[in-house]
Amino acid sequence: MKIFIPGEEVPLTLTGRVGWVSFNTGVGYRYKIGIDFDTFGDEKSLNPRKALDKIRDLEARYSPELLLEKLRTASGAGLKKIETDHKRENNVEVWAKLERRGGILYKRFRVYQEKL
Repeated sequence: MKIFIPGEEVPLTLTGRVGWVSFNTGVGYRYKIGIDFDTFGDEKSLNPRKALDKIRDLEARYSPELLLEKLRTASGAGLKKIETDHKRENNVEVWAKLERRGGILYKRFRVYQEKL
């Protein structure tokens, strides 16, 4: 399988299988998929160890705990407002988390499509 990471020119090419699939309600994508990767190591028949390091780096960079800690640090430093990236209106789960932490919607963007 190939995993395309935004900002990276070359995708991660790994072997493994789909471990589980579940329907994902209230967000912008329909399914969650769990992947069981084959073993990582230095032998030719294994997934490359560098790919595992890349996956671990991505997990650390985008973990919910790390993002929440960044918010706490900003709040403790006196920051009163922050702006996040754009969120889809139907992403109920994300909006609920933002609202529980005191977030409010202050600007709405509309995307229109026209066939050429």
